[in-house]
Amino acid sequence: MCTVTFVPVKEGFFLSTNRDEIISRARVEWPVEEERENFKLLYPRDQAGSGTWVIADSRNNAACLLNGAFLPHTRREKYRHSRGLILRGIFSFPSMQDFADQYNLDDIEPFTLIVVWDKHLFEFRWDGGTKHLYSLEWKNPKIWSSVTLYSPDMVKLREAWFNQWMGESGMREINTAGILSFHKSADNGDPGVAIRMKRENIQTISITSIFASGNGLEMHYIDLVNLIEGSSGFK
Repeated sequence: MCTVTFVPVKEGFFLSTNRDEIISRARVEWPVEEERENFKLLYPRDQAGSGTWVIADSRNNAACLLNGAFLPHTRREKYRHSRGLILRGIFSFPSMQDFADQYNLDDIEPFTLIVVWDKHLFEFRWDGGTKHLYSLEWKNPKIWSSVTLYSPDMVKLREAWFNQWMGESGMREINTAGILSFHKSADNGDPGVAIRMKRENIQTISITSIFASGNGLEMHYIDLVNLIEGSSGFK
């Protein structure tokens, strides 16, 4: 939930995320399929909060959550409910604008959502008092890093790694394996800043990559703690 990349391709898009957490919160149920009235959800479920940080549906929509909005915040001991529950409800709204207008975020910890909805890319930030919804240019690949873990200089450095990797994409095919390789290995020798980060009490515990195209949607999940890897999706 702390690093997210979006890569559009001719066939569709990739939305991928690294979850940076304390090891003790590594217990996850995967894959979870949830039936809704006219679509299905797919996600890894955090057993601690029953929510998730990345989700997709059978209509080729997808979303990832990052901690924090624009600036680091002081975390309170208790909130109304986990931010991870938001993703399980987002696609039940008619549109991203309806979600932004209608979802009650009172007493919810600040967060950022990256959402692909009906072939449009959105960025939604909740700073604890105000909702901010942005429609982004689809054709532009992008990386986000959580403001709660990465300073502005670290964010810029990670953007440079991503832009360099994308700049080299003309020499190779962009696919799930390549994107996972970036999410596993981009760094400057400092594990505290690396895309697959590791610090004294927190590290990247999983990587998830979603690929959606006209042939359906596939979610590839890697549990880096329990060494579990697999794919699931919709045709």
